[in-house]
Amino acid sequence: MDLVVVDGICGQFCTENWPNSRLRTTYTIFVFVVQLVIPLIIMFVCYCYIFAKLRKRTSKRIMYLKERSMAVASAYILENRNNDAVDCRRSLDSIAFIESQDRLRNELVTNARRNTILLVSMVVLFAVSWLPHNIVSLLMEFDESLFERSDGANNTYLINLFTHWIAMANNVWNPILYALLNSLFIELTAKTVHRLRQMICCCFHR
Repeated sequence: MDLVVVDGICGQFCTENWPNSRLRTTYTIFVFVVQLVIPLIIMFVCYCYIFAKLRKRTSKRIMYLKERSMAVASAYILENRNNDAVDCRRSLDSIAFIESQDRLRNELVTNARRNTILLVSMVVLFAVSWLPHNIVSLLMEFDESLFERSDGANNTYLINLFTHWIAMANNVWNPILYALLNSLFIELTAKTVHRLRQMICCCFHR
């Protein structure tokens, strides 16, 4: 490692000092594969497996709810055919049960869709966060002059610093993504904000 001074910026910065360019290129490609390609492949395979499991479980539950609704509906129709006097309360109970099963099915479909969006978004966010840093590293290996200013000053360190910051920000996006796609979290947050507003209003009106 060497200490370098970047024109126009106060202070000294550490930079890599390789004995030859071949070792540096090999290291950069190795980091690209280990840091981006392999994690993306692992995430893709694992999330596809999770998605398949969730979809299978959701399909089974939806089928079970549908069968229950059909059984109650069939029993209700058969009872109405056999009896001239229809029990209104029993009819309302049957209709309410069927409607509740429909709501549960809709909730399952909505949750499955939300989980799919979450899994896809996590892979996309990881790729978007780490891709700039790795692309810049690869470009620096083959043509470092791309990052030089017209006055000859080299901006590679600053650009690398910025892309590295984007990559590290990936750790921040995941919890935010979980929160935004969690309906319970959103509901509780809305209630908390509402209570805080009421408390603030009460304090000001005293």
